[in-house]
Amino acid sequence: MSPDDSRIDVLCATYNRSALVRGAIESVLAQTVPSWHLVIVSDASTDDTADVVAEYDDPRITFLECTARRRPGGPRNVGLAASSAPLVAYLDDDDRWRPDHLAQVLARFDAGDSWVVAASTYVDDSGERKAPAHILGSVWHPELQLVASLFEPSRVAHRRALLDRLGGWSEGQRINRDDWELWLRFADDGQPVAISGEATVEIRAGLTTMRHTDAYAADAHPIVVGRAGSADAARAALDELRSTPLRERFHELHLVSTRAWLADILSSERAALPPGVTCDEALAEWDSLNSGPRSEGPQPLVDELVVDGSDIVHPVPCLTRSHGQRIERLLRHRDRQRLDLVADTAARHAH
Repeated sequence: MSPDDSRIDVLCATYNRSALVRGAIESVLAQTVPSWHLVIVSDASTDDTADVVAEYDDPRITFLECTARRRPGGPRNVGLAASSAPLVAYLDDDDRWRPDHLAQVLARFDAGDSWVVAASTYVDDSGERKAPAHILGSVWHPELQLVASLFEPSRVAHRRALLDRLGGWSEGQRINRDDWELWLRFADDGQPVAISGEATVEIRAGLTTMRHTDAYAADAHPIVVGRAGSADAARAALDELRSTPLRERFHELHLVSTRAWLADILSSERAALPPGVTCDEALAEWDSLNSGPRSEGPQPLVDELVVDGSDIVHPVPCLTRSHGQRIERLLRHRDRQRLDLVADTAARHAH
């Protein structure tokens, strides 16, 4: 079977991971669906990646090399330009697919869907399972996509026509931002997500993976949530906000506001949940995961606050300034009670 006969192009960008890319290739070769074209694009690798790929004598595998590094979206754009199937899927070089992954994805496209996301499991650097797949790891809504970098590329497939119309991968973003930026473009275009219920993707999520290094963190949009009038007053207010009584209050408000937000968006028409899963079941999982005493580890919002001059600021990860402003408007609506607690505490210290 030649690449021209492929139903779906599988794009695998890689850089100096010859020991890992072999496993990715093997997982594609093991697919129960034979009609695929795997395009491996080396982002100017200096190791033996080319030699490893050359070991696979299969006309459905194409190997390309960038002469200079174009991370992170560049290699995928190279792969897109060198392929033509109407459907596109992605596989990172350190991730793996279950043999029926493409079969399940193609079934969703046959049903008329344009953007498909598979459920996943996660392993650490040694290959040990980190945590079972949860319902909440496979739910989607435009507001969730706005505030978070959802869905690793290895879980995603879509119709090529979306990129023909909306443009390809951004080459100005850093790792862990390029996929967020593209999926957000899909969401802003009104594209619905179809969730494939079974976990057919194994994501490597160890401490050495790109998504878990500081070099690939997103920029931040500073949301001023409290004005104390002076730097000393702002520091005193922040100390009080992190005291035990207010930490407990923050925890309570976080549970209440987040659950109410999830209940609202997951019951809306634009929400996507795994097949057969209801909003109530997703909320039940939220309740189960958040039952019990408050964790002694870092707490959302309160431990993210910083003092900037006389202000207390919440630095929100974002793609661009305008994206950060959109997140700010959403948080001021959805998380008003916690933000008001910060503002009121800062105001008391200002006097």
